[in-house]
Amino acid sequence: MAGRESSSRIRWVYKRSSRITIIAICAALILSVVTLLVIRSETLAAQQRERELLEQAQKLEQENDQLKDKIENLGSQAGLVQYVKDVLGWLENGDIVIEKE
Repeated sequence: MAGRESSSRIRWVYKRSSRITIIAICAALILSVVTLLVIRSETLAAQQRERELLEQAQKLEQENDQLKDKIENLGSQAGLVQYVKDVLGWLENGDIVIEKE
């Protein structure tokens, strides 16, 4: 009988340790999946932010180009006259003013 008790005890310990191993593996898999989902979410958010920043950079480059054009225009006589008319409302001789009532 002592041999049988020893044998059943080994089986019970074996079954218990294999269950613990399976539980540990499942926990590790769940943790891995959750970690991958979090990383994926952060990656998607970073990609969206990158797209937004690229759009903003393009808009700023366009604005820079427009400002450079204005600066170049102000360097010429015609550009300066147009600026004074548009921004300051000055008139040249012969200009006709039409006012709305």
